[in-house]
Amino acid sequence: MTTNAPAAPPASAPKRMAPTRRREHLIDVAASLYATVPFDQVSVDDITEAAGVSRALFYRYFAGPREIFVATTQVIVDGLLTHFHNVPHDMPLLEQLRQALTTFMDLAQEYSQCYIALMRNPSVQTTTGAGTIIDEVRAESVREMQDRLGIPEAPRIVQVTLKSWLLVVENTVLEWLSSDDLPREGLDDLLIAQLLGMGLATADLEPEVSARIMSALSS
Repeated sequence: MTTNAPAAPPASAPKRMAPTRRREHLIDVAASLYATVPFDQVSVDDITEAAGVSRALFYRYFAGPREIFVATTQVIVDGLLTHFHNVPHDMPLLEQLRQALTTFMDLAQEYSQCYIALMRNPSVQTTTGAGTIIDEVRAESVREMQDRLGIPEAPRIVQVTLKSWLLVVENTVLEWLSSDDLPREGLDDLLIAQLLGMGLATADLEPEVSARIMSALSS
């Protein structure tokens, strides 16, 4: 065992599992390690020891650390997108947005080391393939926002505005997780206010669509 990874709680999984459940268990164990340690400091031995399985069994399911990291990231992202889709549509749009932000920030905090590594080091995305997963969640988030705004075929400049705001969210959350002097309290209000400001900035180019966005977010 080679890493600085803390010992995970003893695995309580049964000795025998169906292949699908075994794979899920390995991902669950890896996720618990990534919650506190960057992926490149978590070895196969760390995962197998925490899961109570052999290296040979691990390699039946994953080619190595990078592959299980990508699989774990995908599971986390899928859960995040599922929550976004399940935010009720029958509440004010501003409250829908606030719920989505809260979920995102909660998840980023839970897996803070993983999030910081992904956002600060593009090479991590390149070497693991996680960049495509990040692109996926950004694109799906923009589509979801457009649908909830009632503009699924939004003009290009509006799409750019929404994408730009998502980058602001990502970087703000990164700064929050990386510093000791930026409290979480009030960050969601700040981010929503920034979206409203960016919406105003597009008004001259797409006044009709921008007006609909501002009206929806202000209600």
